[in-house]
Amino acid sequence: MRINEQDIKQLYQKDKVAQLYDQTRFTSLLGKLGHEIEIQSINNILSSMRPQKILEIGAGTGRIARNLCHIKQGVAVDSSEAMLAELKKNLAEDTWSVLHADIFKLPFKQKEFDAVITFRLIRHFVKDYRIQAYKEIHRVLQEDGVLIFDVLNKHRGALGFLADAATRVMANMRGFQKAVYDAYF
Repeated sequence: MRINEQDIKQLYQKDKVAQLYDQTRFTSLLGKLGHEIEIQSINNILSSMRPQKILEIGAGTGRIARNLCHIKQGVAVDSSEAMLAELKKNLAEDTWSVLHADIFKLPFKQKEFDAVITFRLIRHFVKDYRIQAYKEIHRVLQEDGVLIFDVLNKHRGALGFLADAATRVMANMRGFQKAVYDAYF
């Protein structure tokens, strides 16, 4: 099911969703494995480039930001006040700034960051919203900067099929009316 910007914002404004975000997604064997692979991959990229200033968009609870190495200065943004409350509990204030911001209207100067990270966000949007998000990221990313993000697609094989099925079951058990994942592209 494809959902729009407002559907995503509305879901993640709920305190309970924010409080249980990591627990419901990253405590299973598959969730832990996926998390570790993501963190290792991101850290490998960051270690080779040594960015001066990075931006994480849709930082949620800080699951990624708190596990990153090689960070001199980071800015973590999210459009959910509930997620920001969790995020502030999890990040080192000497390295990270936390701001309320939206992927479609980032409050930064052009070319301000040499790396932008966003996981589990862009996948929710249909093509037109994705294009809008990519344009805004491009605006704040330096010319030689790097965008690090995840993409789901329909060619993920059996493991992807099982992960999708588990996501749908868990979403239904938690009473979500709409699926919070993309129909792929």
